[in-house]
Amino acid sequence: MKKLLVTLAIVILIGLPQMATAKDLKLGYVSIDKIMGASEAAKAVKADIDEKLNVLKKNLKVKEDALRKLVKEYQDQRSIMKDEVRMEKEKELAEKDMEYKQLVAVAERGISEDLKNYDIEMLDDIKAVIEVLGEKKGYDIILDEMMGGIVYIDSKYDDLTDETLKAYDKAFKKKDKK
Repeated sequence: MKKLLVTLAIVILIGLPQMATAKDLKLGYVSIDKIMGASEAAKAVKADIDEKLNVLKKNLKVKEDALRKLVKEYQDQRSIMKDEVRMEKEKELAEKDMEYKQLVAVAERGISEDLKNYDIEMLDDIKAVIEVLGEKKGYDIILDEMMGGIVYIDSKYDDLTDETLKAYDKAFKKKDKK
């Protein structure tokens, strides 16, 4: 995807001189990274993820404490256990340890999946806001500062990041109220 965007940016920039002769080209850029980090939606996502993490941590802590208690009981009684009982207890503890590790892995995958879904949704929403802003303001091209591989931007081109951020926050508040 990144290669496609870079290629597209290069093709557009190579074609700019020809396009500019047809009409004056209005070019702007945004920093989607900045918007995704500073927007109200990003703050809401962070709060949501933090809340989920806290619940998960509490649940995992209860499971971990129970497992530690079982291990301590086993260690305290190991010396007086018969071999058969000791082996059965070790097997039980190994199974419980494996269950705990699986719970942790499932929790981590769940949080990662949530973050990925939030990012996809936010990106789609931000792109929609950029399109509306571009059409409203008459821009021919709006590039993403990071994805387009822009190293230098002449100050004559408009940085639409803050304006897009405000519009996105406004759209997020409307969406959030529904």
